[in-house]
Amino acid sequence: MSINNLRSLLSTAWIALLISTASLQAAENASAYVPVGDPVYGFIERCISRELLPIWSINTRPVSRLTVGRLLKRAAIHYPRVKDQIWRADLVYYLREFAEVGQVSVPVPTESEKSKTTREIRMAGYNPMEALKRPHWHAAAFRTDRFSFVFDPLIWFRSDVGRDKSIFRRATGIQFRGDYNGRIGFYFRFVDHVERGNGPYDRDGRKKLLDDRYGYVGPLQGGSVVYYDLTEAYLTANLSGVELVFGKDRAAWGASRDGGLLLSGLSPSFNQFRLSTELFDKVRFSYLLGYLHAYDTPAYILYQTDHGWMRIARPDKWIVAHRVEYMPWESLVIAVNESVIWGDRGLDFAYMNPLNFYYSAEHDGGDHDNALMSGDIMYRFGGTALVYCELLIDDMKVSKLGSGDPSNKFGFLFGCKLLDMGLDGLRCGFEYMSINPYVYSHFFPVNRYSTWTSSLGSDIDPNSDRFRLWVNYHPIRSLGFDLKVDQNRSGETGSNLAVPLPPEFTGEIHFLDGNPDSWITIETAVKWEPLTSVFLRAGWINQDKRSIVPDRFYLELGYRY
Repeated sequence: MSINNLRSLLSTAWIALLISTASLQAAENASAYVPVGDPVYGFIERCISRELLPIWSINTRPVSRLTVGRLLKRAAIHYPRVKDQIWRADLVYYLREFAEVGQVSVPVPTESEKSKTTREIRMAGYNPMEALKRPHWHAAAFRTDRFSFVFDPLIWFRSDVGRDKSIFRRATGIQFRGDYNGRIGFYFRFVDHVERGNGPYDRDGRKKLLDDRYGYVGPLQGGSVVYYDLTEAYLTANLSGVELVFGKDRAAWGASRDGGLLLSGLSPSFNQFRLSTELFDKVRFSYLLGYLHAYDTPAYILYQTDHGWMRIARPDKWIVAHRVEYMPWESLVIAVNESVIWGDRGLDFAYMNPLNFYYSAEHDGGDHDNALMSGDIMYRFGGTALVYCELLIDDMKVSKLGSGDPSNKFGFLFGCKLLDMGLDGLRCGFEYMSINPYVYSHFFPVNRYSTWTSSLGSDIDPNSDRFRLWVNYHPIRSLGFDLKVDQNRSGETGSNLAVPLPPEFTGEIHFLDGNPDSWITIETAVKWEPLTSVFLRAGWINQDKRSIVPDRFYLELGYRY
């Protein structure tokens, strides 16, 4: 047995041991997690801005359904004093959606607070906790003393119509979640996709996808249709306050829900092990170890059969990351993060240590891996707004700062969300994101900061920036209008994640070098939810230059997608 295989075996056994020990008496309640793109996070942000919930509630996503249930019940205590009718309707909606975990505990108010709350709820004319008695409909849902299970189909259709071409996509699948004995949570989601309209889909077919942020895509053999499927499945446990997750999922760290710099949650899901815990009242710690797909990197040809079939093995590719959040005041949270990508070998014990300093461990290993560091801050301002920023350090030479030396590679993000503007249902915000040339790239192809073809971090290319202004308005809970305006700038030098800095280069590189371009992208949309989890959306996009159909109208229909 090789040393790499031995390491992988020992590591798998270690992870399995952690999961299995969750069945001991020390285990606490566990549940499935809420996907990083779920709209409930937007509602929780509005609660955070109104000072109803802790500021760090959702800065490390995904969050478990149990945690979301606790947050919703905590927000419900403040129902009478929030006059925003759309907020009230949203609260009742999400209490019903998370009703199966609604019986979790919340801080018990004092007798005087109880009487005051009861009086205020009576004056408000509605008790939001009644929503827990009327859960939303599911295709199948049942609970026994030891087992709970919730099942739903997934359906989605979308048509994008441009000047020269129309692209149709559909997705169908299933998802289910639940728990065993209240100690082991589980989740499964499978969705099969089909896309047609930009064929022939040949070996370069991924470039023809309207949105290439998926895993496996096939067949790429010149046909008029291409398909791809996505699966997310995992087990969860809570051992004495340490939350454990083992399976295939997405992860997002930071205050931006449009795409953070270190882990944005926009890439395909990948196999991973996560743990998180609250060390003290004001300190949280998270750790992630994941296995990535080394797409479009040199592979190993093991053998060829008599019939010409090639047996090709891709190199191993791994990611490790950890995060510490500190909340010095109720209105401020500060976080520091580290992440390392490495490949061409098995698991590295230095990175499996959650408390190690990975920047130093990477140096100790010979500087062959791709190490990144980041920090993010979020501040609650005036009970109405959330201000946040993030700094990513890919490489840095202090003596060469500001000189154009390509060894200094940074990313920067700043944003503000105005979530209580005095008009029910109206929110807006802005965000600026800037990425230096060659950020995320690496001289070893296997160490690119990506899985499949997607960056794990920012959704804009290196050597580019974006200023985004967005407005969202709901005159009623089931009807919403969106406007998003992006001012984009991009240069060609160092903009391709797959092309590293040439080793012989000795000059200077500055931001937006290489045929700089600028353009404005506008997207408007209206969304209607006539029935629970059934939505109809129509929109118009203008000058989306990163797409194969930059100007188009789209129409989509879905159920729980």
